Amino acid sequence: MKRVGEEQAWAIPKPPAPAKPLVDPDPVFEVATIKPSSPDSTGRGGRLQGGKLLMQNMTLMDLTTFAYDVHVHQIIGAPGWSTADKYDISAKVDGEGQPNTDQWRVMLRKLLADRFQLALHKEQRELPVYSVSVAKGGEKISKNDGKNETTGVIFRGPGSVLLNNVTMDDYCKMLQNAALDRPVINQTGLFGKYDFSLVWTPDQALAPAPNLNALAPPDKADIPPDVYTASQQQLGLKIDATRLRIDVLVVDKVLKPSEN
Repeated sequence: MKRVGEEQAWAIPKPPAPAKPLVDPDPVFEVATIKPSSPDSTGRGGRLQGGKLLMQNMTLMDLTTFAYDVHVHQIIGAPGWSTADKYDISAKVDGEGQPNTDQWRVMLRKLLADRFQLALHKEQRELPVYSVSVAKGGEKISKNDGKNETTGVIFRGPGSVLLNNVTMDDYCKMLQNAALDRPVINQTGLFGKYDFSLVWTPDQALAPAPNLNALAPPDKADIPPDVYTASQQQLGLKIDATRLRIDVLVVDKVLKPSEN
């Protein structure tokens, strides 16, 4: 290796310019195709590419929980096929620019109403939930100081997440979507935005095994705790199982999707 002069050095490419945001407050899809997924298809999920939405092997329940930003238990009266039949969706935004998450949800709600004839109404019902509150001793998280370059929820791996400039509602949504099997309700009484991280062992890694203590390796203490213990120890935020009256969406009408 040797030092080279400026004339021989490779130019560092400039980062791409940030995508121009979509300005339409009430956007729609210009075109969308919905078709049953192939029985041989193994991938599952969705991705956003510029102004295009691509989803594979998604059920109506998957689509509805994303479109309305709710837990699956908050959708009442859906038919059995809504969790069994899987679909592939390709859709293009009508307009130029990159939609934000709320705009994607608006467009998907319109698509579900148009192609699945999905109609819902809101009620309140008592359901099993998890509540998040401040533990005895107080919270251990810091208010955002505006210095972080990244904003939002960033997963660094299973059971490891960085949260920058987020509200307590954002934290509860993260738990609801990635860590817990019930709706998660914010009862912290904390306002404003915070920066913190959380590391825990996901539930599937905590399945009971015979003689677990006897077989544990010496470094077992380095294994992160479950999400309930981790949240209280690391953040000062307690997660409790309880029952509360919360908003639900009741299905009034839904049909299998119309032809493209």
